Amino acid sequence: MSVFDDDRTAPSGPPRFGDAQALLGDAIADAQSDGITIETVVSVLLCEALSRMVSVGGQRWAADMLERIAVDLRSARASGEPLQ
Repeated sequence: MSVFDDDRTAPSGPPRFGDAQALLGDAIADAQSDGITIETVVSVLLCEALSRMVSVGGQRWAADMLERIAVDLRSARASGEPLQ
C-alpha cells in the first residue's frame, strides 16, 4: 500500500518517486506470488540498493542515507516517503 494519492505523486522528493514505488511494489507482490519469501525479497532489494547507492553517491552519501533511514526507524516514523 502506498502513502500517495491516486495520481501516484510523492509529496516531495525525486521525480516519479510514486511511479517507481508502485512498480517496485508490483514486482515484490509478483515475487511473493511466485513463492519467494519476503525475507528473500528484502535481502535482494538491500543488496541491489546498496551497490547502486554507493555507485551513484559514493560511500559517504550512502552511509548518510542509511543513517537517516535508521533514525526514522528508531523514531517509528512512517516509511514509504522520500527522504529529505
